[in-house]
Amino acid sequence: MQALLRFLKTYELGIYLLLGVAFLLYFRRLLLAWRVWQGALFGLEREEAERRLRGAFLGVVLSVGLMLTTFALVTFATPVQTGPVVLPTATLDLLATTPPEEASPTPEGTPTPLPTPVLDTGGCVPDQVFIASPQTGDTISGEVTIEGTANIPNFGFYKVEFALASEALFLTIGVGRVPRVQEPLIEGWDTSRIPPGDYVIQLVVTDNQGQALPPCRVRVHIAAPPAQP
Repeated sequence: MQALLRFLKTYELGIYLLLGVAFLLYFRRLLLAWRVWQGALFGLEREEAERRLRGAFLGVVLSVGLMLTTFALVTFATPVQTGPVVLPTATLDLLATTPPEEASPTPEGTPTPLPTPVLDTGGCVPDQVFIASPQTGDTISGEVTIEGTANIPNFGFYKVEFALASEALFLTIGVGRVPRVQEPLIEGWDTSRIPPGDYVIQLVVTDNQGQALPPCRVRVHIAAPPAQP
């Protein structure tokens, strides 16, 4: 199922185009068959027109159904498909020898600071498109509430997505159709089913004309949930 969702997410636009062309072709056949059926005078001719009419109608319904199914899977079904994600694992060569590296001296008792990830935050606009919590560098686990603002002129809807920091394939966490200002965008996001690691969370706000603004992104670390006693 995860592979199917990745395929639909990657080729979503192409699938819509193909299904749209199929819809137009079947709809044209439906109109032609309807005209032939109305003008049919003989029984055999009328039966043939009815057969073509049923076939064209089935094609129209099927193409529309596939478009709606694709939209539902990409937009709404993806959030629950956050189960195990296969991460690439380096192969260890037991026969290889590596010369020892000299450890850099650090003051005793002083932890080595983690590098701050470089992240393009140009899409984060306070009072319009903004993620207030979590923030870049935060560590999250368990159920998480994502807070922020999704409020633009001619507001249409917003969606919150996430992806591995090393990938560009974003999966939808949730969708909202009501503007939000400094309040929860997504509540109860269960991160316990996501492999620990560094991830990017992005907020995408789209106006009522279908134009999406640049996303606001934050980089976080998802930690494994504490072991149950």
